[in-house]
Amino acid sequence: MGGALTVSLLAVNRPVWSLLVAVWLLVYASYQIDSLGELKNFDTSTASSRSRYLQARKGRVVLQGVAAFLGAMLVTALHAGVWMSLSLLIFPASVVLYGMPVLRRMSLGLIPFDCVKSIPYAKSFYTAFFWGLLGVFSLVYVDPACAVGGALLVFVLFAQRLFINTVFCDFKDIERDRAAGVVTPFVTLGRDRALRILAGLNLTTPLLLAMAVCIGALPASALFLSATVVYTQLYLNAARHAQINAELLCNVTADAEWLLWPLYLIVANAIL
Repeated sequence: MGGALTVSLLAVNRPVWSLLVAVWLLVYASYQIDSLGELKNFDTSTASSRSRYLQARKGRVVLQGVAAFLGAMLVTALHAGVWMSLSLLIFPASVVLYGMPVLRRMSLGLIPFDCVKSIPYAKSFYTAFFWGLLGVFSLVYVDPACAVGGALLVFVLFAQRLFINTVFCDFKDIERDRAAGVVTPFVTLGRDRALRILAGLNLTTPLLLAMAVCIGALPASALFLSATVVYTQLYLNAARHAQINAELLCNVTADAEWLLWPLYLIVANAIL
């Protein structure tokens, strides 16, 4: 919602509340689907407390997910048209491929993986791509006549920031992933090297924003989004400390970056 609100502020200089409702419902539905993926190999003897909780409420999770997605489609159809509403189908489909054991069956055994999540290194690129599409959806929702260049830059901005976030979220699972044989950048490269690469990628965001402003694809206020680089660098630095709460850092602090984006634009508009 923070990203969607940012797009509406950049494109039409005001919040588009129906977009925020549609995005909230869509993301909620997507995470409900994703949570069901945790139950694909459910074993009572080894299941976590979260998996047990989900298994006991599986029917409710499905019902809530379907209801939320249909709500997102209805809101979008009423405010942006039927075709925009139908375009939302790509998101639950992508989540099913990501976490549910359907990929091998759909490829008739040609792909030796049950889901995208189990393909080494694929998770971060795959997730970033579809979050990038959500940025494009948000832009077209509020500005159907938007330029292709603007949509492309919004896609790249969203995808880049989510790529950093998704890779970083594996930081909390380094030891568990290593023990389970799960391949992630942190397992392969080690903590310090992976954090340095993420820090370098983080510093490219101001260049992307400057290019977008220079070609007229985004307004000058977009430059203030560069402040997110500072926020990200702070939690990347915090990850180097041995006593840090990795779960809190990955599950709360990193995601909270998006809550600040609209605030950067509010400050920008006040100054400019």
